[in-house]
Formats: sequence, C-alpha cells, structure tokens
Amino acid sequence: MMTTSFDGEYRKRDKNEDFGPLRLLKEIPKEVQAGRQPSYWVQMDFTGDDVFVLQGYMVFTSWSSQFGANEMATYSGELKVSDADTVDWLIEEVPVRSVSVNPSSLSVSVRKTDSFSVNVTPANATNKNYTVVSDKTSVATVSKVGHVVTVKGVAEGTANITVTTSDGNKTARCAVTVAA
Repeated sequence: MMTTSFDGEYRKRDKNEDFGPLRLLKEIPKEVQAGRQPSYWVQMDFTGDDVFVLQGYMVFTSWSSQFGANEMATYSGELKVSDADTVDWLIEEVPVRSVSVNPSSLSVSVRKTDSFSVNVTPANATNKNYTVVSDKTSVATVSKVGHVVTVKGVAEGTANITVTTSDGNKTARCAVTVAA
C-alpha cells in the first residue's frame, strides 16, 4: 500500500470558490465522526510545473495545521491509496527544442582521436537520446558515450559528423578535417 506525506501553507481566509486545505480541514473530522472514511480524488504535483503528477483515490490517515499570527497557516498530511486501480503517474513529455555540438569543427590526425560534446535543450527534455553518424567513414569514424562523441581519424580528408535527436529529429553537425 502506498502512503504519501506532504506539507504546505495556505491563506487562512480561502476564497469562497477555493476548496483549499482549510475547507478540507473542516470536512475530514465531520466525515470521521459520522463513521465514514471518505475517498478523495487527489492529484499531487511534485515539481510544480505539471511534469510529474500522481493521481488516484486516496484516504487521509493524518492531518494537522498550525495557525500563526499572520495571513498564512501551515499544514501536514498523510494519504494512503484507497483504490490501487485508480493510481496513475502523469509524466508530461518535454520535447527537444534543439541540439548543438561544441566545438562545431575539429582537426584530428590519422589514427588519433578527438571529441566534441552534444547539448540537447531544454535541459529537462524527456528523451535526450541521439544518433551520430559520419558521412565518410573512410575518413572519420565516430562513437559516443553519454553526451560526448569521439571522432577517430582514418584517412586524410574531410567528413561531416551529424547528430540527430530521437525526439524531433533535430540535427547538428561537426565538420572534421583529418590530416596525416
């Protein structure tokens, strides 16, 4: 059984249209005194930007509030899942906007290596996977580990190394010159 604890703060005087912690604080004891253990549909946003949200029917196992002298009050609570079939994680996909390489050109000797970094934006993109290819494997070959691409010189000449994101097919190129 999953249990989630949380705390926060709220205005002591909720607006009439708000169903905030204060109204919830009033409702929970009434339901318990009536011998009911109500289930509430809960959505919890863990990052504050709708990217990582847990939702489902839950019951309160604890609730407390602290009322200070100012306009704000604090609360703490604990919820336990009441119906496991309703629990769902809503994870919003954050699309890739662009990809870049640094540096955008390299000079490497035959049988030697050099590298460049790959930067996917935004930093919180959901899928930062990418492929990397050389347009002339007879001149330069490539391999990658994380966000670093290593280029190995094979023979004299020039080659374009292209990075393509899995999400959105965004591309960036590194121009490579291989010298003896």
